Amino acid sequence: MAHITTTEELLEEYKTALDAGAITQEIYDQAVAIHRDGAPKPPRVIKYDMINRERRDGLLKETDWMAMSDRTMTAEQIAYRQALRDITSHENWPNLNDEDWPTLP
Repeated sequence: MAHITTTEELLEEYKTALDAGAITQEIYDQAVAIHRDGAPKPPRVIKYDMINRERRDGLLKETDWMAMSDRTMTAEQIAYRQALRDITSHENWPNLNDEDWPTLP
C-alpha cells in the first residue's frame, strides 16, 4: 500500500477494501464518519479501537455484579471499573499492550 497523506486517499483505500470484500459496509461507514473532518488514521487503528472497546465493554459487563444495588463496592473495585471506562484516554490508545489494562482486584 502506498503512503497515504490525505483523508481522500485514505477513504479511497477503504472503498477499495470494501469493494474487494476485505471490510464490511459497517466498517467503511465508520471510517467515513471518523475521517470526514479529521486527519487520516491507518486502517488498523480503527480495528484496534473497535477490538479494544469490545474488550473493555466485556470486562465491564463481567464486573457488573460488583455494582449491584444490594452490595457495596470496594475502593479497588470502583477504581478498576473507572480505569476501564477511562482506557480510551490511555497514552497508548488504541495500541494497548496487556500491561496497559487495569488489573482485576
